[in-house]
Amino acid sequence: MSSALRTRYRADLEQRGYQADPGQAPALEALEAKGVVSALRSRNGETTYEWAPERPAHHHLICAVCGAVTELDLDALEPLAAEIETRTGFQPDIRHLAIDGVCEGCREDAREATPHAP
Repeated sequence: MSSALRTRYRADLEQRGYQADPGQAPALEALEAKGVVSALRSRNGETTYEWAPERPAHHHLICAVCGAVTELDLDALEPLAAEIETRTGFQPDIRHLAIDGVCEGCREDAREATPHAP
């Protein structure tokens, strides 16, 4: 585990009121394999863990510009899973999905930064 990831892991747990020990990462990875926790991995290598049994299916929108993560409860993805299975025979597990993109705030900032022609 990189030191940046350890720092993020510690800060995330401490923000939630837990004392974090970076040595716990292997244990969290083992718990993920058993379905006890679920992991959200960002493009930059950061991983956040959540207790899986306590959370219904939900998804995360991750801004590629500022890194903001927004939780999204959206049943509309179930038809997508059915369509994927129908077309390919592959049965996707979309109970915990991360969707990369650009948040509204960053899109607005980009629009404001773009000079407008007179």
